[in-house]
Amino acid sequence: MLTFSSRRIAVFIALAAFAFTGCGPGDNPRALKVESVTDLGPLSMPATVPGRDGGWSGLVFGKLFWTFGDSFITVKGEDGLNVRSSTSAWSASGSAFGTALTEPLTSAGIPYQLVPYTSDELAANQADSANGWALWGGPVLFEKNAEALFLYSRVKRENGSGFNTVSVGVARVSDGATTARRDPSPLFAQPEPLYGNGSAYVDEQYVYLYQCDVAAPLDMACAVARAPRAQADHRSAYVFYDGAQWVSDISKARPVVHGAAAGFSVDWNDWLGCYVAVHSELLGKGIRLRTAPAPEGPWSEAITLPADGTSILPNTDGEFGNYLAVQHRGLGSADGRELVVTYSRPLAPFRGEVRAARIRLAE
Repeated sequence: MLTFSSRRIAVFIALAAFAFTGCGPGDNPRALKVESVTDLGPLSMPATVPGRDGGWSGLVFGKLFWTFGDSFITVKGEDGLNVRSSTSAWSASGSAFGTALTEPLTSAGIPYQLVPYTSDELAANQADSANGWALWGGPVLFEKNAEALFLYSRVKRENGSGFNTVSVGVARVSDGATTARRDPSPLFAQPEPLYGNGSAYVDEQYVYLYQCDVAAPLDMACAVARAPRAQADHRSAYVFYDGAQWVSDISKARPVVHGAAAGFSVDWNDWLGCYVAVHSELLGKGIRLRTAPAPEGPWSEAITLPADGTSILPNTDGEFGNYLAVQHRGLGSADGRELVVTYSRPLAPFRGEVRAARIRLAE
């Protein structure tokens, strides 16, 4: 296992390639420039887990709640399977964060399945796991009625390596619980676009859900929907951005950004006076940042932080590179100058890590 020692380097990239101005009249005039990137090491995993991916987080119950996707395990669970398709963990927030997570485990030392399968899903997995179902943990939304609400994707596995996401739903978990409960109906389901499969951004008024899909060869585009925060779990409450205004007709939605990747994570940044999006480099190894004056854009061209082997580590397995770069609101500095991001890094077949890095923005 890799060590948890931190390494720091300065990242120098030409101002013309790294700067973006024009977040809007009266906004903070700082341009998007990166001063340094520091590798923080991998998030901790149980000894029985040689690989996992995902890594969304949200501040609930006074701490960070983490959700993950597939976690491969070295011993079979009580369900007879060698994979948990969604797991969870907890950690401190802010400066107390140190990549060591608190994770509930069974008596066999393996994580619990966070989003429970239906009896039909479990039976399909036990009969043919390569063509069964996955329930990937997704973005954490907020607390409501003493429960944390988060999104999950219901995914049909296809021959062990193909994946078809059929719906995005809401699940709820109470403080200290090992298993969540699923809302009876999905929030979005095929054949309509699956908002929430890209990411979610939550402010005091609204929940914004991003839907990212392949628009053309080597181009992933994202559209955005929003609903009042109090109605975030109601499909009927969502409206969609058509490029000029919010409309109720989902077919009128238009992409707000091109050249993105799955995991288009968005947050407000006080340091820049803009919204910042973090996402992976499509079919690459690096991490990209963009800015915008509003969650719906317009989004700037991306700057790329390369996987140089020191500040951001390249994958050692797989032909598609690192993926699912996500920024974490509960771990950045109070002034917004420092962001903590994670990314999923394949290491070998059925082995991988969720690795963290700290990005420090320039003056």
